[in-house]
Amino acid sequence: MIEEIKKILNKLGPLGLFVIPFVLIASCLLGILMLFGVIGGNRAINPNDIENPQSAVSSIYLGENNERIEVEIADSPDEWDMGLMFRTNLSENKGMLFVFPNESLRSFWMKNTYVSLDIIFINSEGTILNFFENAEPLNELKTYTSSGGAKYVLELKNGTVERLKIKVGEKVNLSEI
Repeated sequence: MIEEIKKILNKLGPLGLFVIPFVLIASCLLGILMLFGVIGGNRAINPNDIENPQSAVSSIYLGENNERIEVEIADSPDEWDMGLMFRTNLSENKGMLFVFPNESLRSFWMKNTYVSLDIIFINSEGTILNFFENAEPLNELKTYTSSGGAKYVLELKNGTVERLKIKVGEKVNLSEI
């Protein structure tokens, strides 16, 4: 094996003394970066597949007819950051519920979000504070902010607020969360 390496080095000449260490060092650095999740991602995500989400799924009930909505629960900083980004569709009566540790003013934007959403801000008692309908996809300049301290933020397919006749002050049934 050593003889084969010597033959390869002789063919490469002085360039081989530079190329081989460079390739070895670059390979090690690439491996380290992948190990720590800096590149290559640290989890497999099928961004279009809310049917098989990475996070826990639960149900909430809202609207005039107390309609059941299946929600992915986003309750960690990584899940809050990812949200529904990169998804190209969202089924009716499905969405994402962001659960925060406390009530605070919350602001959302549509960075890397390809589908129009209805965004609903909810306090710790389950009361709807305010909402925004048909948030514009991929718009990083506009933010959507709660009118008061929100513990929950619900993102649904655009048109859901109108379809379910959701109103400010209405209670959301979060009993299964």
